[in-house]
Amino acid sequence: MRPYSIDPYRAWVLHLLRGMQLKVLSFILLLMPLFQNCGSSFQVSDAEGIGSMSPQSLSSLENRIRQSIGLACTSSSECEVVVAGAKPCGGPSRYFVFSTSTSDVVAIEQLTDEYTQLQLMLNQSSNNIGTCDVLVVPSSAACVSNSCVPSF
Repeated sequence: MRPYSIDPYRAWVLHLLRGMQLKVLSFILLLMPLFQNCGSSFQVSDAEGIGSMSPQSLSSLENRIRQSIGLACTSSSECEVVVAGAKPCGGPSRYFVFSTSTSDVVAIEQLTDEYTQLQLMLNQSSNNIGTCDVLVVPSSAACVSNSCVPSF
């Protein structure tokens, strides 16, 4: 009797596991070129109208939204809230308060829609994960001291 013996069933299981390890490793090596550019920015077709996708383009778009916003108001009826962005777990990532009397409402809506689509595509393309926290969005906005502010 050998000092270490293995029954035929265990030998068969070990043989299968070794074969599976080789298959899994081969599969991973086969897929590696597909993931070579993960995390880098890339171009989206012009048909989608978004352009270059990167965190920098998202930040630039947010700056354009902020530049389009005016907060000056004379009454609360002029103040609005718009949500934008897309968290990996769902829901908006931010909100903006603005005055309808001193802002280009159509431009803000277009820019926030573009921001949301871009962030959604960035999340999907880079497999972002999030904390799944929920952004508390103000129910309305009010004019306080001639400036629009969020009201919770």
